[in-house]
Parts: sequence; C-alpha cells; structure tokens
Amino acid sequence: MGAEHIEHSFFPWEETNLHRLHWEGDKMFVMAEVATLLFEESPVMFAKFLRANQYPRKHTVERSVVDKCAALGISGETSSGGSVGVTLLPATTVEACLFDRRRNDLVKPFKLSLLNLASHEAERYIAAGHFELALPVALDVVRRGQDIYPPRPKEPPAVELFPAYLLAAEANAGVGRANAAEDFLGLARWLALGNPEEVSDEALARMHELFGDLRSSQDRTDEAIAAFAEETYHRASAYGPEDVRTTFGYLRLARCHERIGHHGKCVAFCRSVVGVWLEATCATALGVPLGEGVKRTLATTPSNSTLPLRRKQTLEGVAALTWARDVLIGHRDGGGNDDDAVLAADASLAASCALLGLAQLAGGSADAAAQLARARELAEEALGEYPAAETERMGLAERALAAATGG
Repeated sequence: MGAEHIEHSFFPWEETNLHRLHWEGDKMFVMAEVATLLFEESPVMFAKFLRANQYPRKHTVERSVVDKCAALGISGETSSGGSVGVTLLPATTVEACLFDRRRNDLVKPFKLSLLNLASHEAERYIAAGHFELALPVALDVVRRGQDIYPPRPKEPPAVELFPAYLLAAEANAGVGRANAAEDFLGLARWLALGNPEEVSDEALARMHELFGDLRSSQDRTDEAIAAFAEETYHRASAYGPEDVRTTFGYLRLARCHERIGHHGKCVAFCRSVVGVWLEATCATALGVPLGEGVKRTLATTPSNSTLPLRRKQTLEGVAALTWARDVLIGHRDGGGNDDDAVLAADASLAASCALLGLAQLAGGSADAAAQLARARELAEEALGEYPAAETERMGLAERALAAATGG
C-alpha cells in the first residue's frame, strides 16, 4: 500500500491542526507532531517519556506510513541502526499523557475536540443514509459526552448531552431499533424540558421530527401529527413560516392527514408547500421575483441566491412537490376548484426550478445532466397544464425550459 492510499484527517487544536492517520482500523496521532505541538518538547525526549511509562503506542517502519508522514511535513524517527520509522499514538494515550503530566487545562479541550469530530462523523453518515456506520459512532459520542459531563447525584444530565442523545436516537431509528431510539429521544426531551432556553429551535424541531417519524411508523398517527406540529412550530420560529426548511413539516402533516382521511387538511398543507417552493425556486434558479398575481406568500427570497438545503433535502423536496401535485390534481378531479389545477402546475414548475438550482451547483457532472433532463420534463409538464390565461406563469415555465435546454 502506497502513501496515497493512507487516509488522514485533521484534529483542530488551538490555532493549528494535528494530523490523524487512518491506519489499521484506528485514527492515530503522530508522536513527533504531538510532542512538538501539544507538549512543546522534542520528539526524542517525549519518546523516552512514553517508553518509560509504557504507554500504548505503535511503532512502524512501514514505508507507506513513513512516506505519508513525510508528505504531511512530519519527519520520521531514525533508530540507532539507521532505519526510519514512525510512532503512532491512539487518542487514549494522548489523553493519558495530558492527565499524567497534570495538563488539566488541556484535558477537557482535547476531549471536546474528539467529541466534536465524532459528532461530525456520525452526522455525515446519517446525512448519507449510512445508519449502520453511524450507529457505533453515535454511541461513542454519547459515551464521550457522558465522560466529559458525568452525572451528578440527584441532578439531571447536563444539557450539553442533548445533541449526543439526538444523534443516537436518529442512528438507532435508521437501523430500525425503535425502542432504543425512543429511549434516547426521551432523554433528549427531558433535557429540553429542563433547559428550554439552552436548546435551539432547530434542535427541538429535529427532536419532534424524530418523535413524529417514530409514532408514524407505529401507526400512532394522532401522536405523529402532534409531534410534527411541534416540529413545524420550532422550524417556523427558527427560519420563518414561509421558508422551504419549514415546509418539510407541512408535508409530514399532509401525509398524516391523508392517511386518516382528512383530505381537506392534506390539501391545505400541500397548497402552502407549493406556494413557498414556487417563490423560493423561481428567485434562486431563475432570478425572477413573482408578480402579485402569482405570488402566494409574504416571503421574498433574494434573487440568484441558493436554497438553504443540502442536495439530499432538495431532492426530497422535489419528490414531495411531485406528490403534492398528485394530491392537488386528485382534489380537483374530485370536485375541487380550478385553482388546484394551477397549483398542481406550480408544483411541477417549482420542482423544475429546484433541479435547475442543483444542476447549476453540480457544474457539468453526470448528475447535472440528469437533473437538467428531469427539469426539462417538469417544465414541459407545467407548460402543458397551465391555462392559457396564466401568461406570467407560462412565461416562468418557458424560462425554466430554456434554462434546462441551454437556451
């Protein structure tokens, strides 16, 4: 294995970064770098300290590891026999050295940095849908958090553990461990109730969203509706009621109401979602503000900005708009008003513009080509559905079609 095949990551420390090599299933610090940057002493003296106290470490003369360190600007250690090697340290050894050398001022910051890195790793796995990989990391986050903020007799856990419990709940839910997910959500809710000013609206929204998903999977729809309503309230508090991030709560509420036969409420939520997305996507992808005859919201999105969503969320929004379109068409065909037909076409146009925005960010990739092809189909769909009197809407759809075809 060559040096280029050994991955590394950064460990933020004060105004610099330590490197961690991903080697033999662990993420290891390089002793020479730890000595100079963390303990401010020579690697030779620090190596003697490690040997004298028999700290766990791994010394290797493997060429790929030595070359990797050299590429990162870290010198190897030359033995008396002339061979060059590298000593790697697990995080537990670095932490033990800080403690044993009475560097108590650095122990907690070091632990917090490890906690933050593990949290970000779990979040990345969850965002990518890799819940099996996320679960052990999320549980490690809980363990690290409880070590930093240990429980005290007759006192609730520290509110700083809220994000860790939420991560563990989401990872457990993702692998189908509903009971464990509910346990962690219960802990998170307990902390939120006891510290309402210290948990953000976005974090509270995510907690209620997970509760709603859990109750929905258990066919406890009334409880799911209550949870999704709380989610929507907190997202609206964080971003505004007419922000695309808030509309995901409206969509979850719409699906719940559809499930129990509350078609009027389902349609009302779908109308709100389409109105918000049309305004936001026309502004971001086309750079066009909606006229008074088209706009159904009070929100105004800056022209040529980007949606405040990750790629996965935008694609979920496109799928949701397609579903909302079908709901609105079904309502029109079932005796609803003609406005629902216009809204259904608005849903297609909004989905087209959302994909245009993604394609603009993706450049000339294969993903961008696929997104443009689908955006073209949706724009054509909207053009075919708008009544002839909707001249402004048809003009917007024509602009979307031109953008999707490179015109």
